[in-house]
Amino acid sequence: MSYAKIINNSLDQYPYTLADFRAENPNVSYPKNMSQAVLKGYGLFLVTEGDKPSYDERTQSVSLSSVPQEVNSEWKLVWSVVQKTADEIQDYDTSLEANIRNERNAKLSATDWWGISDRTMTAAEATYRQDLRDITSQEGFPYTLDWPTEP
Repeated sequence: MSYAKIINNSLDQYPYTLADFRAENPNVSYPKNMSQAVLKGYGLFLVTEGDKPSYDERTQSVSLSSVPQEVNSEWKLVWSVVQKTADEIQDYDTSLEANIRNERNAKLSATDWWGISDRTMTAAEATYRQDLRDITSQEGFPYTLDWPTEP
């Protein structure tokens, strides 16, 4: 657990541990397990992570603060949502397209044996393989896809 040391309603130190607290007070005997209420009396507040917001992964990124903030009388690490740049969005799209092509290629490779010379590929198998090849031509590619079902 990580704590924030608060002095005069201001953040003095974070992260702050119970070991830090005991080291600063070497001549005081404290119980092994102290309640949150007792710790608050000494200006130590448990720091928790705020709820992660919803965001558009393509056009936005989220980051967790490294410094806690007081939110409704609790100290929290809060999330912030930031708009991506045009270059970052392009990088995301390029990466997504590459991942889909890699998945498609893996599915095709897994069915290559259907076309060996001493075996006749069924119509359903041939259609499936063609549908895989055409995945990048689907409307909505790469954001919405209708993967074909393997026969």
